[in-house]
Formats: sequence, C-alpha cells, structure tokens
Amino acid sequence: MSSSSHGVDAGRDAADDDDRAALIASYRQSKEVEVRGAAKAVLTIGAAVDFTDDVKALSHKNTGDRGVYLSFGAPYPDQILSVWIPSAVWNQIPNRDLLEREVQVKGVVQRRSTGPTIEIHDAGQITLIPVDESILAADRISQSTMGDVAKALRQVLDRGSPKDIDTLQSVFHLLDTGKKAPPHSRTGPVFAALSLGTRDDEALFIRRYAQLEAWRERHPDSVGPVMALAQLEVDRAWAIRGDGSSSNRPRFLKGIERAAALLTPVDAVYVHAAGLELWQRIAQAQDWPNDRADELFRRAVRTFPDHIPFYVNAAVRRFVAWGGEPGEWEDFVEEQRSLRGGVDGAKLYAHIAWAMDREHAPHRIFSHTRLRWETIARGLEAIIADEPTPYWHSVYAHLAFEARDRRRLGPALDAVGRNADMSVWINLANFAAARRYADERPEVYEGKRIRIKDLNDVDYADIDYVDDTDIDDPGGAN
Repeated sequence: MSSSSHGVDAGRDAADDDDRAALIASYRQSKEVEVRGAAKAVLTIGAAVDFTDDVKALSHKNTGDRGVYLSFGAPYPDQILSVWIPSAVWNQIPNRDLLEREVQVKGVVQRRSTGPTIEIHDAGQITLIPVDESILAADRISQSTMGDVAKALRQVLDRGSPKDIDTLQSVFHLLDTGKKAPPHSRTGPVFAALSLGTRDDEALFIRRYAQLEAWRERHPDSVGPVMALAQLEVDRAWAIRGDGSSSNRPRFLKGIERAAALLTPVDAVYVHAAGLELWQRIAQAQDWPNDRADELFRRAVRTFPDHIPFYVNAAVRRFVAWGGEPGEWEDFVEEQRSLRGGVDGAKLYAHIAWAMDREHAPHRIFSHTRLRWETIARGLEAIIADEPTPYWHSVYAHLAFEARDRRRLGPALDAVGRNADMSVWINLANFAAARRYADERPEVYEGKRIRIKDLNDVDYADIDYVDDTDIDDPGGAN
C-alpha cells in the first residue's frame, strides 16, 4: 500500500526502531512477563512467525493493489504490526468479521516503509479464534456487549448444529425480556447476527432459511422466528434487486410479498422495533400510499421514539428516486427536529444526518443536501456529552472534516487521539487526510485540484488542494 493509503506522512520505517522498542516495552509489566502476540512477532524481522492477537483496526485499500490491512498492538498510527491481505485472498476468508476479534496469523515479518508487515498469500495463514459462547448463557448475557452477543450468536449459526436452535430461542427470549438495552434495541443482536445485508448469496440464504424454519417449528409461539424469516426474505429481495434493473423486479417483489405474508397474521410484530422496521422496508418496496406509510411511521415512533432507523426509512421514502419532491426529505428531517425541540431535537437531527452520510449519501450531505452542519454539530456535541466514546468522537471529527470546519476539526481530532474508530474512518488515509487538513493553513488549499473519492472510489466532487496526491479524501465543502 502507498503511504497515502496506509499511514500518510505517519508511516513507521527503519528510523523508528527506538519508538517501536518503547511500544513493545510497554507490553511488559515486569521482566517476568513474556512479550506475546504481535509485539513478539516484530522482534523477528525476516523470520516466519505464528502468533495470536487482537485485531485493533481494519482498513480497506480501494486504490491500486486493493486489499485489507489489519493493525495489531494498537490502532493506526501506533500499530506495532500490520497484516496485508490482497482482495483475492480476503474474499476467500470464510468469516471476515475480524475487527476486535482474536486471530491466529502465520507468515514472514517484512520491513516496509509503514513498519513491520506480514503479507497473506493464502487464506489458511489467518484463522479466526472462536468466540466464547458461554456469554450467551442467562447468567452472563446481561454483562456482555451487544456486539459480542451478535458475534457469538453468528458463530453458533455458522456451525449449523440442530441443537443450537434452542440457543437461538434462548438468546432471543433473554434479550427481549432483559433490561440491559433500551426496549427498541434489546433484540438487535439477534437480527444483526441473522442479517444477510446486501449479499446475494443463494447458498447462505437456503442454509439460514432452514435454520429459521426449524426455529419456528420448535418454538411456534415465539415471534422471533417469524420476524427473522421476514428479515431474511427482505434482505434477499433487496440483494436481488441490486441496481433496480427491470429484469430483477418480479423476483424482488415476490420476496417482499413473502415477507409481508409472514408478518401480516402476527400482531406481536408491532411491539418489536425490528418488526415495525421490516414493515417500513416492505412499505417502501411496495410503494404504499403516503397516508398509509405515514401512519405506519407515526405508530412506530409512538412505540419506540428513539429508534433512529424509523426516521431514516421515512426520510428515504421521500427521496426523489422514490417519488418524493426535491427537498422533501430534508424538510421532513427538520420537521422531526422541530417537533422534539431543543437539545433532543438537535441530537435526533445529528443521528439522522450521520445515518444518511453513512448509508445513503456518502460524504455528500454538505455538498448535495440541505442538512445544516451547525445543527448537526450541536447535536453531536450533546451526544458526546452523554456517550463520550471513541465512536462518537470519530463521527464528530469525520463530519467536521467533511464540512471543512477547521475550527472544530482540530479539537475533535485531539479528542479522538489514538482511538480512531475505523468503522467510521474506513481507511487510514481518510484519518490522515483529516489530520493534515486540520494542521494546514487555509491558503494551502488554493490552487491545484485533485479528484475526491468516496469509499467505493466513485468520483463525485472536486476541491482545491495543494498537490496531486491520490487520497481517499471525503469531499464536499460546506
């Protein structure tokens, strides 16, 4: 990977050996504690190693030699060791849910401009260490994070043993009746584990469908398998739809009809946020009349007023592409902010804006929409006051960069510090570009122009910039 894609102006080279030695030393608590994992591996440049450690960051490289970098020891820019996986090998890895997971890595440590690196040539060189499934037990699930629960449950499902169906029902019941999470998100880990996302994978669909049918047969009074089967149908339908070509439309609508048929006779789905959200996705696919779709939205937010996907789905239905008028969806977001008012309204506005930036208008909310950065910033500052996590600090800095708000960006990046959340930044170049922009004088950005790319390398905007460096730099000036 070029320096612009993996550690712009911040890569470690041979001259950094003293710094790295200090980092490695920090792993030692005493002379008796053995250096392990990635920290031990980097002591043997040029040698074959076999180590186990946690993935601290995962960065996609979308230009040139495409692939994925894993960072060990610490997130960028303080990683002790990097592992480079070319796209061809990455696509062969059965389970790519590696962030914050323990993996075993085999390979030769090489010295690169960005620091010690292992290049993966075969999927067998990297192995995901199994999650501790005991966290799904009744006496532990309330002490576990929702992300860990989803990972453990996905591991259970991937194993595919018939006896694990009872585990699925047990987890659903424990989460549904528990008090750890807000009501609207309690069963979220179950549906996250079961989601196909946008993958058009026939074999996985068939396998999951058989598992969920077995769940429904074994627990006929549970609403869980009904919603899970409907979600599977909806996920599959939208994956089949793809780019919306007319040839796929009959299969797309058939899948949506099957999902609606599953949900229609089960009133209990309306007391679950996941069930109401599924109905919203069905309403969009079937192009419900506005009054019917709006009544569904009002029912949903009366029951779960803090479930952000309800608002996002209702806004998307107002996109021009779905029959809305220009500016209609932004007016809807402003209306929802106004209805709440004050700080709570600003927080809701920020949540919706971030979801739009991430899912529907990547890096274009300031150049292609009428959403207001000042309101977003005020909302994010209130969110961070409640949840001062690396994730929300990264979101704030990321959007300040997109808004070209240098006044807020510098302090926001300082708050991120060494805890950049790569689920926000996606790759290391974006984070480095933000840092560079925050540190440069404004006049430096007058002059030459470069391409601005979104995360899929689709050109969509230009800004003034000092050189012709090819970077994955979020674009759009406010």
